[in-house]
Amino acid sequence: LKNIRDEKIPNAICLIDKGGMGGLKLASELGLTIVTGQNKVIANSNYIHPDLHYIYPTKTPKDEKVFKKGMTAFYIDKWRAFLRTQIYGSVDEWLEFSSSENKPGTIRVNQISEMISTLSLKPFQSGNKVCIIWGLKYLKEECANRLLKIIEEPPKQTYFFLIAEDEKKIIPT
Repeated sequence: LKNIRDEKIPNAICLIDKGGMGGLKLASELGLTIVTGQNKVIANSNYIHPDLHYIYPTKTPKDEKVFKKGMTAFYIDKWRAFLRTQIYGSVDEWLEFSSSENKPGTIRVNQISEMISTLSLKPFQSGNKVCIIWGLKYLKEECANRLLKIIEEPPKQTYFFLIAEDEKKIIPT
């Protein structure tokens, strides 16, 4: 919190969370602190702020046309419910919570593209923007390459929290 107050934080931080150990909660708390400018934990937060963005793995639903036009928005209500009720949950628990489809979860190129477009805009309510990318093992190589560019040269006052279950399984890019 002192580093956030003193504006001495790197633009990208990778957290290792073996699954349900609080990595998502920690990243969400830090991200909310960065975008609100409040140097304290906000009690009973639902982690909703216009400058706090999340990328997470999703399953392709039956209504694929609607999904492809707004992948992140398609699951936003379920995502917010998950954050409220199971923020210590694992990525696998999220995938089960979000959909009963028997399909694999993945982070898709379109999700990264949507995020890059959003982060290229000015912050909406604060001077900073935060993007939390949860479930790096579900990130495909083509997504990692797109993500690498924005992490290497981020828009001003933009911070990334990457959360992985195993550092050995992170794509070398």
